[in-house]
Amino acid sequence: MNTINERIEYFERSIINNNPEVERFGMYINEGRLYLSDLSIRNGSRCMGYGSRVMEQVVQFGINEGMDVYCIPSSESDEDERLVRFYGRFGFEVERDYGSSVVSMVRKSGGNNKW
Repeated sequence: MNTINERIEYFERSIINNNPEVERFGMYINEGRLYLSDLSIRNGSRCMGYGSRVMEQVVQFGINEGMDVYCIPSSESDEDERLVRFYGRFGFEVERDYGSSVVSMVRKSGGNNKW
């Protein structure tokens, strides 16, 4: 695996194959930034730590690649506050607040590696 895109593709497959509770998962590179584009845990498996386990792996992947990880937690305004707290537990900080329905968050690779 030479390129970052190949490593991301392998990582995505690993997450899906090793975590049956994960419904959807995706990451991509845009303008040299690593984005978490999708993370969804299956109904009936939520609030059981599966999302946290995946996020620990996402953070470690970003650290290993030496890249900041960006995400937009939700497009549903009633979920924003809860998801901002969730991602915050893993070192993500609000980068931009676009109003009540869209928040951009970033986890800097050089920051505190303890989440």
